[in-house]
Amino acid sequence: MEWIQVPFESRLVVDLVLGAVLLEAIALVAILKWSGTRTHAAEFLIPLASGAVLLLALRSAIGGASAAWLALLLAMAGAIHYFDLRARWRTREPRIKQPTEQSIKQRTSIGH
Repeated sequence: MEWIQVPFESRLVVDLVLGAVLLEAIALVAILKWSGTRTHAAEFLIPLASGAVLLLALRSAIGGASAAWLALLLAMAGAIHYFDLRARWRTREPRIKQPTEQSIKQRTSIGH
């Protein structure tokens, strides 16, 4: 079943974008190793992977892939994105810090 009639060149454009994403991933890993920063490559590669899978889904849709294959690719992209957000949420420091016993003692001793 064909959903949309798309010229063959559209697949080529998606392939070029996928190639650019791959080059970006290679460049980011090289820059991280060269700079010696403590940032993990996964912080950059996981979002790129999610986008790459979405691009694969687009390329597959243009090529007339089955709905089941497209659903699988979209589910994979969603799962990658979910785990990326979950990891970022857990490592993020809270904006409002809960008072500690020491900070409470400092506040109460200032007034007395």
